[in-house]
Order: sequence, then structure tokens, then C-alpha cells
Amino acid sequence: MEAFKKWFKTICDYRKKCDPTDVEVGCTVCEEYRRQGWKAAMDEIMANEEKLKAFAREIIKDYCWNYGDPDGGSIQDLAEKLGLIEPYIATEEDVDDEYDDYGVGDTIFKFTEILKDNE
Repeated sequence: MEAFKKWFKTICDYRKKCDPTDVEVGCTVCEEYRRQGWKAAMDEIMANEEKLKAFAREIIKDYCWNYGDPDGGSIQDLAEKLGLIEPYIATEEDVDDEYDDYGVGDTIFKFTEILKDNE
């Protein structure tokens, strides 16, 4: 929803300052953008749901039904393949020398928008 609101705001900022969540307020141009935006937002939600389902199915199939031991590398590879995590280069803020086994400049992973905490 936040992505939709940001997108909508870019359209309306140079028009009437329409509210994307209020169907009673807005110009006819923005109403059409609103309709298209809701469809795009729903398409994104459905795509994310499919990624999460695929991840859960694979974990259950490989580690529950096949009685395998969870392998962090395989789980990470699957999560990256499905777009749930993404690699990035560690900075000084990411590294705690006492606990981490990686350093500044190493490639580590972070959650993508699908799994980010909303806090």
C-alpha cells in the first residue's frame, strides 16, 4: 500500500493534491490513475503471495516430507531466487567484530520489501 501511495503522490503533486485513499476527492485524471494504481498494487500483492507460497512449499517438501535437515545455504539460495532477500555490500554499520563472521566490503543479505518489518 505504501508503494501505491508514493506512486500516486508523484502523479498528484503537480495537480490537485488528491488523496489516493479517498474516492470522493480527486480530479478525473487522478481517478483514472487511482484505478490503475489499485490494480497494480493488487498485482504486486498477488505476486508476493505466490513467492511466499513457493518458499513455504519448498521448505515443507524438502525438510518435512523428505526428512532432510535444514540447510541454511539452500534456504538462502531459495529465498534469493524468489526475491525475498537480496545481496548487498556490508558497511561499518552492519559489522559487529565480536559477533559477525563478515567484514566491511563483504557481500551479505537483507530482506527485500516483501519481508521488511514495518516498524
